[in-house]
Amino acid sequence: MTSPNRTKRTASAPTPSRSRILRFVDRIGVAELLIFAGTVGFGLWSWLAYVVAPSQDFPTFTVLFLGVSVLGGTLQVIMFAFVRASGTFRARVSLASVTESSSGSGVVFWGVPVLLAVGLLVTTPPSTSATGFDPSMSIYQVMLLMVVLSLAATISGFVLFGMVVLPVAWIIAGALPERASAPGRAIDSTVSRGELVTGGLLLFAVGGLSVAMYAVAPNVTGDGFGTRMRMIGQLSAFLTLRGDVFASVVVVLCVVAMVVLVILHNRYASRRVRSGTSPER
Repeated sequence: MTSPNRTKRTASAPTPSRSRILRFVDRIGVAELLIFAGTVGFGLWSWLAYVVAPSQDFPTFTVLFLGVSVLGGTLQVIMFAFVRASGTFRARVSLASVTESSSGSGVVFWGVPVLLAVGLLVTTPPSTSATGFDPSMSIYQVMLLMVVLSLAATISGFVLFGMVVLPVAWIIAGALPERASAPGRAIDSTVSRGELVTGGLLLFAVGGLSVAMYAVAPNVTGDGFGTRMRMIGQLSAFLTLRGDVFASVVVVLCVVAMVVLVILHNRYASRRVRSGTSPER
């Protein structure tokens, strides 16, 4: 004879079809849903306002569309890595608790271009012209391009997170005082304050080097050989002192800063290992 409790548990268990549906939206909070809806909604609004409208303005649409996609992707990464992850602030910014966290779902990233593709198809009349973008393309080719760019912009959110948000968070976490862990409680993060600060500054130095190296000779051409030859031309202008003086000085300062920061980062890491993987105070 089946007990009442067992019958109740069996009745409340989700069906296989319900589980397959819910797995796409599990571990998503209200904030992620609002960011997701805002990204898709603003993308569709900009398309209707600047492309489907009688007076087309593709440049304005492209800036708004890609800007919101990058911002939405960055905010979703912040929610996953910082807000919904468990542990202290230092543990979260060092990404030590991301692998242990059960929050987040990939649908908030790949779902944006999918819904945009459906929305663009539904809301765009077949007679819509694409001459303002490229006279040789149809409006459906432009829509496909926008969907691909939306996916690329969402991925760019990871890059923006790694190059801007994460370094700032590392520097802030490194400046915060250590909190003594409770007796019998494991330390939340094994990364020292010095490692966080030097790691964040190192990422900024790398970004500064990239921008400054381009500014050394922004007008150099690849002579038909593409981007690789352009990079070689900019490096040659820097080494032969034919490039912009201010940009060349910034390049030197960034290289020196990178070397110093790498040395300091290794010293902090070695000191932490020698002290038994406990963060320095």
